Amino acid sequence: WGDVVCIKGSIRYGVHMFSRFVNMSYEAAISIPVGDVKARLESDIIMFRNAVILVVARLIIVPIGLIALLFQMGKISISYMLIACMLALIVLVTPVITRKQTATYEDEVRRYEADASTLLHELLMLSRYAKLFHVWKKLISDYESLFGTHFKKTRSKAIILSEVAHSLIAFTGVFLNCGILII
Repeated sequence: WGDVVCIKGSIRYGVHMFSRFVNMSYEAAISIPVGDVKARLESDIIMFRNAVILVVARLIIVPIGLIALLFQMGKISISYMLIACMLALIVLVTPVITRKQTATYEDEVRRYEADASTLLHELLMLSRYAKLFHVWKKLISDYESLFGTHFKKTRSKAIILSEVAHSLIAFTGVFLNCGILII
């Protein structure tokens, strides 16, 4: 049921985004690089669907699961329940702490993908002329340089941030599992 609602919503949102582009004036439409249009039409729908799934999970599933879990843990051991709740706060707070920096990295990734898509489109459209005028290697090096700059500036930092956050969350999971074994 959830998948059906999510797919219908993302289709409606996709139609809405596409109709916004189609209803633009000709001058406004041609002023937008092809890569930006392609990247936005592809990624906005995915981002919308992910946002809907997160909202449903956080507002419905997590509270119900939390109440059931606390009830069952309370039956087993109150002290374990309190320790688990404190460690669970780490799991809940970590994404909140890293949210701003993660959003910045995601914006930079979207900008890179739009720029890369535009450059790739130009490479494909100008490939005949690039070979004719022997500028093919220059265009390829521009594309490689764009990725190298993006990776050094954004992707590497995003990977480190993500791995630190995941490691912290995994550590709490291991600690809780050890607590289960002890009890």
